[in-house]
Amino acid sequence: MDEKLLLVAFLGFCAGYLFRIIIGSYKIFMEMGFFVDACADDCLKLIGETVYKTSYAEQLCYNVLKELDLEGSKLLKIQMEQQFEEWKIETINAFIKSYPKHYTWQLQYRNWDEAMAKLTHIYKREKLIDENSDQRLG
Repeated sequence: MDEKLLLVAFLGFCAGYLFRIIIGSYKIFMEMGFFVDACADDCLKLIGETVYKTSYAEQLCYNVLKELDLEGSKLLKIQMEQQFEEWKIETINAFIKSYPKHYTWQLQYRNWDEAMAKLTHIYKREKLIDENSDQRLG
């Protein structure tokens, strides 16, 4: 009888230990998923800020060149727009390619337009959070 009780206790310990490992691993995996998602949102915001500032700088450059040489400025604007479009595609493709394989299930975009829609959603969510926190403080 004591041997059976000892065997049951040992098997119970082993089962509990395995259960703890499985649950702990799942918890860590999910926490990393939240971390990766937050980092992806921050990277997307950085890309969006870069796009905004680059567009602004190109527009200033175009306006200055337009005053100096109209035909050359049109050609330069077309060239800059093509390069900018290529850059956007390359950037989002590199971002998606670099995304951790185990977490690609949470990636909600596959091209530039979808990424910008996600960025708009992030900005709206943050604005809503800021407004709610301001209301609680006021």
